[in-house]
Amino acid sequence: ATNCFLPHYIDLKEAIHAQVEAGLIAHKSFFNLAPEGFWLPNLGYTPGLEHILRSYGLNYAIIETHGLLFSTPPSKNGIFSP
Repeated sequence: ATNCFLPHYIDLKEAIHAQVEAGLIAHKSFFNLAPEGFWLPNLGYTPGLEHILRSYGLNYAIIETHGLLFSTPPSKNGIFSP
């Protein structure tokens, strides 16, 4: 994957799929196993990305702390639990 900020591409699903697939291929080539989670490029999240990630069997994503602190609706436990 490249250092692409995925929220800017939310209307271009094929571009997001290409980024995720590139990341998965790179991970597999280095570690010879499929990852359970995904480090979002630039830690950028926007609603809807979870559905794309889930379609690849990914169970979690790494995001910025302020993505939870300032989310709507707010996270019940802030940054202290998923």
